[in-house]
Amino acid sequence: MKELTGVSSGGISAALIKLNPALKSAFEKLYGYTSGKNGIRHPLIDETTDVGYAEAQYMLVTCSAIVSYIIEKARVNGILS
Repeated sequence: MKELTGVSSGGISAALIKLNPALKSAFEKLYGYTSGKNGIRHPLIDETTDVGYAEAQYMLVTCSAIVSYIIEKARVNGILS
């Protein structure tokens, strides 16, 4: 994302700066969910965390859609050929 936007530092928020504000907020919140204590990336930290197949499938489909969106935007804007 940083390569596509030209923003080289500042984390996920900086890399998303050129997106529509509502879409940027949605991506940031999704990233926050994955990174939190009870998020999908850390389900083994706390045995009470309930992360299963449904959450994994949701994240896989959602993240693939986000990547597809970013790639297409990069193509349309001449960043990728």
